[in-house]
Amino acid sequence: MFNNDHHLVILSGQSNMARMPLNYFTDVLHGEIGTNHTIIVKHAIGGQPISMWDENLNGIIYKTLIKKVRDALIENGGHELTSVTFIWAQGASDAIYNREDAYLASFDNLLYQLKRDIDYEDIRLIIARTVDCAPQARYAEIREIQEFIGDTYPNAILVNVDDLNGPWNSVHLSWAGYKALAKRYADIVLNDIYIIE
Repeated sequence: MFNNDHHLVILSGQSNMARMPLNYFTDVLHGEIGTNHTIIVKHAIGGQPISMWDENLNGIIYKTLIKKVRDALIENGGHELTSVTFIWAQGASDAIYNREDAYLASFDNLLYQLKRDIDYEDIRLIIARTVDCAPQARYAEIREIQEFIGDTYPNAILVNVDDLNGPWNSVHLSWAGYKALAKRYADIVLNDIYIIE
């Protein structure tokens, strides 16, 4: 079924992506379809605003991310990609420092950069909504923007994490929360792969 398939999955964002052990995600994915059909790249750094992924503003994290992606594609032998999925978990820093006004434009720039640099138009999006930690009002606008992306962008799915940050309502998830979130990500990717098939 998957003999000629090559699915690229890119994971990026700030601390709630950086802290999530990658094997939590790959164990679910590879347990279902094996290791020969996926190219998985993760690059995430905590506490960083979205401008660090936007080449129009700074883009330094994006430069490292896309180099990792290109290196992984070369290592894969240049096979044609069957699908590309971008998993994004970022937003708290922009909420804390009141950068909401520029958030959507920077996300659009990031998505444009990925399409351009991978040469793949139909990128599937998985957006982890910023957790509803205290004080909730500070994060409300970023959460609304993320909901807008999940609801209106082609091939986009919003992932809720509000139940995964433990009894203290922290900005970070619990370790059990990261494992649960990784499975949510993987289940969406697998569902997309099977739909493609």
